[in-house]
Amino acid sequence: MSTFEWKARFIVEGVLPTNLPQRICDRFVLEERKEEKSKAILSVRIIRGHVPSQQEFDEVRAIARKEATKFTKAYSVFLGRLRFRELSIDQITPYRRERFASMTVQVRGELAISEEDWKNKKRAFEEILETPSRRSVSLAMAHYHLALWTEPPSSFMNLMICLEALFNDSPQELRYRISHRVANIFGKTEGKRARIFDHIQKLYKKRNDVVHGIRPVMISKEEESLLQIYSQHSIAAFMKLQQEKKNILTKVDKAQYNEEIRKAMQSEIQEIIESLEEKVPSLA
Repeated sequence: MSTFEWKARFIVEGVLPTNLPQRICDRFVLEERKEEKSKAILSVRIIRGHVPSQQEFDEVRAIARKEATKFTKAYSVFLGRLRFRELSIDQITPYRRERFASMTVQVRGELAISEEDWKNKKRAFEEILETPSRRSVSLAMAHYHLALWTEPPSSFMNLMICLEALFNDSPQELRYRISHRVANIFGKTEGKRARIFDHIQKLYKKRNDVVHGIRPVMISKEEESLLQIYSQHSIAAFMKLQQEKKNILTKVDKAQYNEEIRKAMQSEIQEIIESLEEKVPSLA
C-alpha cells in the first residue's frame, strides 16, 4: 500500500530556550525565526496510508493540531508558556491522479490558550529566565524536552544530562557528587536523603553502562519515570531559588553538614519537595 507524507507547520510563540534543539525527533522540527526570538516554526510530519482527498486533508489537519497541542503541553510542563497557530499543511508525497495531487493550504488556527492566561504565564516565565541560573536552567530544560520526544536509551540519557546541567560543576566523581547534591536539596531527613542518594546512584550506574557499553542495558519504565520526576523537580527548584548556579551548589554542599542552611534552603522550595515526595512513594 502506498504511503503519503504530510507536513503541517505552526507558528509557536513564547519564551524559547537559549539552547533551542532544531530536531526534536523524526516527527517534530522546531526552527527559530531569527528576526523574532520569541517565535519559531514547528513542523509536524505525518505519514498516512490513504489516497489524498478533502476528507483525508481534514483528518491530517486534526491529527497535526493534536500533535502540536501535545508538543506545547509537554514543552509547557512548568508554566504553560507556549501557544501556537496553524500556518500551512503540505502534502509532500506526490499523487497525480486525484484532485488533491499536490496540496498546500494556508490556515489560520486559534491560539492554544487564552490571551489573558498567555500574558500572565509568559510574564512569569520571563521573570524566571532573568534569574542568574538561567543558562543552566535553559540547558536542562532543552534536554528535558528532548527526552519527552525520544525513546530509551536516548530519552534516559537526555534526562541524565538535565541533572548534570544543574548539579555538576566538575568532570570528576560525577555519580557521587550529583547523587549527594540531589539528596541534599530534596531530602528533609537523613532517611529520605539516603533513599534519594540510592535512587540517583542506581540511575547513574545505568547511565554509565549506556555510555561505556559495558553490557546490554535495560531501562525500565519505572526507572525512566523516576528520573523524569527528579529532573522536573530539580529544574523547578533552581527556578525557585533564583541564584547563580555556583551559589546554589555551594549552599547545597554546605547543607550536608549544616542543618540551619538546609532548613533555610528547603523552606524556599517546600512545595516542590512536597510534590516530589508525593510522586515518589518511597520518600513519603
